[in-house]
Amino acid sequence: MTDFKDFHFMAWGAKSYAWDYYYLKTGHDAMVTLPNELASLLQRVSE
Repeated sequence: MTDFKDFHFMAWGAKSYAWDYYYLKTGHDAMVTLPNELASLLQRVSE
């Protein structure tokens, strides 16, 4: 799995604009590595 230790600045940017921010512990291919979790998240945010 990819190490996203430098990704925090993107999360900070989203939070600073009061955007919703969600985290899945996966790499670029969430639809392959965590399909159920991704589907659940997408369904939740679409409601």
